[in-house]
Amino acid sequence: MQNPYFKLLKEYCDRLLTFQLKLDDPAFFGGLICPACGLIHGRIGDAVYPMLTVAEVTGDSRYITAARDLFYWTEKNMKQCDKTVANDFGNDWRGITVFSAISLAEALHYHGHLLDDQTRRDFEIRLREETDAVSRYLPIIDPAVNYIVALPALLALCHTVLHDEIYAEKARLFMNDVYDRLTESKFFFGEGHPTKAVSKKGCRSVDIGYNFEESIPSVALYARLMKDEKAWGLGREMLWRHLDFILPDGGLDNSFGARMAKWTYWGSRTSDGALTALALYADEAPEFQEAAARCFSILKDCSKDGLLYGGPQYAETGQRPCLHHTFCHAKELAFLVDEHFEPQPARCQLPADRDGFYRFYPELSVALTRVGNWRASISGYDYPLPINNYSSGGAMTLLYHDLYGVIFSASMPRYVIVEPNNMQYPTDRDFMCATPRIEKEIDGRVFTNIYDRAVSLEISDHQNYHAVGYLRSEGGEKGPKYEIEYRLTPQAVTVIFVCSEEATVILPIAAPTKSEVEMLSSSIKFFGKSGTLKLCANAPFEVLKRNFNPVGGFETRPVKLSLKAEKELKVVLGEQ
Repeated sequence: MQNPYFKLLKEYCDRLLTFQLKLDDPAFFGGLICPACGLIHGRIGDAVYPMLTVAEVTGDSRYITAARDLFYWTEKNMKQCDKTVANDFGNDWRGITVFSAISLAEALHYHGHLLDDQTRRDFEIRLREETDAVSRYLPIIDPAVNYIVALPALLALCHTVLHDEIYAEKARLFMNDVYDRLTESKFFFGEGHPTKAVSKKGCRSVDIGYNFEESIPSVALYARLMKDEKAWGLGREMLWRHLDFILPDGGLDNSFGARMAKWTYWGSRTSDGALTALALYADEAPEFQEAAARCFSILKDCSKDGLLYGGPQYAETGQRPCLHHTFCHAKELAFLVDEHFEPQPARCQLPADRDGFYRFYPELSVALTRVGNWRASISGYDYPLPINNYSSGGAMTLLYHDLYGVIFSASMPRYVIVEPNNMQYPTDRDFMCATPRIEKEIDGRVFTNIYDRAVSLEISDHQNYHAVGYLRSEGGEKGPKYEIEYRLTPQAVTVIFVCSEEATVILPIAAPTKSEVEMLSSSIKFFGKSGTLKLCANAPFEVLKRNFNPVGGFETRPVKLSLKAEKELKVVLGEQ
């Protein structure tokens, strides 16, 4: 039977080949034109590694040719005078060189023998140039922490491939910096600027997507190559902690992270994936095998016609797939194939699957809880990033039911392209925020709890939460006072909203595109893939038209309810 990792990898690479340009102009020849973005992403050279892995297994020289053309396209178009590579045309961010070099190193390490002598020498020259250049570049700037963590992994790979002891020495040296970027809960901080600041609540710039899909795999790779027991232990400890954020369907809860603008439900838009780390640690615990199975499952579920889409409902809502997702995650699949990692049949629970699970993370001001079949995240995060980077204000940023699936999936308050070319412009630009919230329009401005980073989040126990604060404008101006109370039982989730002035409550319920909604006099039924959700309220409601949001990647049926001044609005969400 064909290895399922190779099957998906080959599907990815075969589809990428159809987008490779053969125009004579060197600005285009060998590049991959992205169907979602209408451009050539500057990082397409990273695909040299997965292309060569497929060439190795199949013996088909087309993939070698494709890898060679991708490499030389990068050389002609992205190479900078200091020997780094740029992120994109029009974007001279050069830290990305560390990932370009890692892909070159892995290509040489596993498949260098497939290349002709001249191409192999060119790969080796560029590997050395890029590694030396980025080793000088990163220490003099203040990059996001995933670059800090990736550098030791790159240097360890260079030592393995080029057999130069200086890279081993540098790898150990730079690894020392990694330990200084850890919170008490063993999260890497520094995925937002300023990277080392601490908020008023003690929060750090932590992003679960980048931690899980980029930084932990780098730690694991470095530790393995350098036989570094301390680093190996750190990778294991961090991986255990991040299992808390994996949902039963394989989704990753990054509904509150510093870079949740790039959240794709399976991870993050331009990261490489967690399967590398999960595979390396698979023999140490069945939970790591289970996590790998789930992560692979969600990749398959979000893939169609050989491309990885940015979320569960991108394809069915007519959104186009960005190639960035596919060529990045092809690399982790290539690693699993090259390391002969086989899917494990054993199934077990992860920590957050168990009834009564509860965690509060002070560096995130976020609570995670499990009650019966319900899984919820509630955020009071306040790291000083631009106001539209994430939702806060005591919002329930994620609500999941084991049978229905995702119910709430938070988004940015207002969709803003914070990273041009790394975020997608949806085909339908008319979409609303997907975070459940209170909002009120005052003098043409919207005031909402999700802008309120000063919110006070009180936790009685793992079933009861109380948020108190003030609705705020995008500019931070204080508006009416609000309270939100959450009560979770195995039967239902009850949410009680109170506001000092008349306002509106918006509850965007994630709903499959083809699912029906049944409206009764005082309740609504939403039909999911395997279960039915019933919403009851003590106030009139209106079900708005379907709406898609790129963050998370879900289509919703927003429910709009009236909130009277100083009166309780009670909403009950129950399994049917």
